[in-house]
Amino acid sequence: MNAKKIAQELCDKLRKYDDFMGLYLYGSYAKGTATLDSDIDIVGVFKTRREQSTEVHGETLDLMIKYDAIIDFQPMTLEELNFNWIYFDEVKKGFYYAR
Repeated sequence: MNAKKIAQELCDKLRKYDDFMGLYLYGSYAKGTATLDSDIDIVGVFKTRREQSTEVHGETLDLMIKYDAIIDFQPMTLEELNFNWIYFDEVKKGFYYAR
């Protein structure tokens, strides 16, 4: 499965949201250690909090259906990401897709 292609496609879809800043593909697919059972770990960075946003999660669901993939999508603000520095340190090891 091409997780980078999926991440880029999700980034393209999320650009329609004015507060979208970019996203990170991290975890096993970014490290090159993914197995058949691995999910695709993605953090979407937004200017405003979107934790419960069904619209944003709907964009992810469309790709999950299209590619028959499990995507672990976490929408966060930059402040939320920076607050949990251990998590952010892991995320930063991945690939960043700018708005």
